[in-house]
Amino acid sequence: MDLFIRIGYGVMAAAIIICFVFSRRNVKELRFKVDAFAEAFLKFSNYISPDPPRRKLAVRRSGGGVAPLPLEQQPEEIRCILSRGRSEQAEKEYLKMEEAASAVKRHCRRNRRLNIQFTQPVEKLFFLAYTFHSGALDLNSIDDENKENAFRSFLEDQLEHRMVLLKRISREFNDKFLALNKRYDLKGAEKVESEPHKLSTH
Repeated sequence: MDLFIRIGYGVMAAAIIICFVFSRRNVKELRFKVDAFAEAFLKFSNYISPDPPRRKLAVRRSGGGVAPLPLEQQPEEIRCILSRGRSEQAEKEYLKMEEAASAVKRHCRRNRRLNIQFTQPVEKLFFLAYTFHSGALDLNSIDDENKENAFRSFLEDQLEHRMVLLKRISREFNDKFLALNKRYDLKGAEKVESEPHKLSTH
């Protein structure tokens, strides 16, 4: 009887180890998919506006609504940014980003923990990029405060967004990630956040 009990415990232990190994492998594969999203997101942002703009999108407010002023009435800096947002190069990176965001979501499927840790942050960042991209193609798409804030955040809060990605990329992508962030003090931002991790060790 004791032998069967020991065998049972052995089988359970082996099953736990196998599940742990597969879980780690699953998360590692997921991080590689986040790498693809991060690379496209950073290249898109770096091309659109290497530094946060000094000027803001000019809008008219009425009755709680938002309406951007016509392109010719926008600040020159914003007009240049919008022009780059309509370019072939920007479209190329945007499509890569869109595909990578979908790949992350498919990988997580119904796993609640992974969805919270990976899918939701990636989808939030993609929404910001989507809102900017839509606005670059048609300013009238920025028709409420939520979209205006998303448009602004994409351009002005890049350090914050890049910190979100830093925590989710793979260790193998660290060097390339840093190369795409030369204008941003990620290490300084980590110290401010006082979080117990340096560059990704995953």
